[in-house]
Amino acid sequence: YFLNGSFLFQYKIIIIFNLIINFFKNKVLYLCLLFYCLKNIFIIMNKNILFNNNSKFFEDFNINDRYMIPSRTQTSGIFSMFQAASGDNDPIHYNVEYCKKRGHPDMLAHGMQILIQTAAGAGSFPSEVKDSLIGMIEVFGKMLKPVYREDTLYPELIIAKLIPQKTTGIIEMKATVLNQKDILVFEGYHKYLVKKRLIC
Repeated sequence: YFLNGSFLFQYKIIIIFNLIINFFKNKVLYLCLLFYCLKNIFIIMNKNILFNNNSKFFEDFNINDRYMIPSRTQTSGIFSMFQAASGDNDPIHYNVEYCKKRGHPDMLAHGMQILIQTAAGAGSFPSEVKDSLIGMIEVFGKMLKPVYREDTLYPELIIAKLIPQKTTGIIEMKATVLNQKDILVFEGYHKYLVKKRLIC
């Protein structure tokens, strides 16, 4: 909010007043005008904080709230990036011929590679809890069907439980991943610790 038009207008006024005061050397007028401008700037800042802070807190969520995560095709590049990040060197995930000799049509995706497709940060959830999220506290998942290179995955998170505590709450989300054939390949859950609203 520091760069909005109202602030720049007030800032320009201060500069103009400063030039005027330097010209007339009237410190009393300078202080009065400066006080007036600063008061208006603080009013604008407070209004921006009040109306632009759309962060949700624990009480604002409901069972069955849904968060669609953008689909992603598991390309060779994604396989390579997962290998680099995880350090996993099992050829079942990175050697096509090795996979085909063992009955797989292509490179088999690591189970953790599928789990990370459900990362809430890929969707809108983080923007909703920017001032209330403390952190993820638990994650669990089951790999139900194999995922191969060039499969396209469609992750989704749905709030399944809301567990209130004294000053925080736990949001439990069911995580699912479908492939391009609408087959469920992954199922699990995430748990997030979120602040409650402060009641003064």
